[in-house]
Amino acid sequence: MAVPILWKTALALSAGATPDKANNPRLVSGSVQPAETCSKSGCHDTMPAAGCNGSVQILGLPGCYVAGQTYTLDVKVTDAQASRWGFEVGVQYNEGNQFNYVTAGTLANAAGARTQIVTSADGQRSFVTHNSASANGDGTFAGQTGSATYTFTWTAPGGAQRQTAICFYVAGLAANNNDARSGDCTYTAKVCLQPCGPVHTQSSTWGEVKSYYSR
Repeated sequence: MAVPILWKTALALSAGATPDKANNPRLVSGSVQPAETCSKSGCHDTMPAAGCNGSVQILGLPGCYVAGQTYTLDVKVTDAQASRWGFEVGVQYNEGNQFNYVTAGTLANAAGARTQIVTSADGQRSFVTHNSASANGDGTFAGQTGSATYTFTWTAPGGAQRQTAICFYVAGLAANNNDARSGDCTYTAKVCLQPCGPVHTQSSTWGEVKSYYSR
C-alpha cells in the first residue's frame, strides 16, 4: 500500500508549493522560524545519487525599483537531468525589523502563465508558485527537459507604502518526474533591490503592521 500513498502525496505536492517555501524569512504564530523550501522531510526529501548541478534565476529585475511601477519578471529553473519543474517566489522588505516578514508591493500572475498566488496563514506574505491545474496548461511542464521558465508580475511599493530595501526570494524545483519524493533537486536564490528615489521610512509597531495589511 505504500506506493499508492506515496504517489498521491507526490501528485498533491505537484499542484503547487504551500506558502513560505521560497527560502524566505517567515513568522509562525508570531515567532521567527527557519527558512524553508520543499526540500524537507515528507516533501522532495531525497537528492539524486549524482547530486544537483542546476540553478534558479530571477530574470528581468531592474537595478533599482521605481515606486508603483509594474515589472514583468521570469523565474528560470535549469537542470540537465530534470524533466518536471516547480518554483515559488516572494518579495519582502529588508529593513532588519518586523517588516522583513511582510510582502513588499504586489505579486500577480502574468497573462497566460501556469501559476497561482498563495498567501501565508497570517495574511502577511504572498507568493507565486506553479499550478498543475492551470487553464493555460500543466505548470509542472511534465516531460520537459533541461529547463522551465515561469513569468509573473510585481508591482513595486508606491503611494503610502514603504519604499525601502526589498529582497526577492525564490526556490526552484527540478524533479525527475517519477511521481515520488526521491531524486529531486531544489535550488534557491536571493536578489535585493533599493528604491530608485528617496527612501521613505517610519517606525511602526507589529500591531500597526497587521492593521495596515488587513485594510
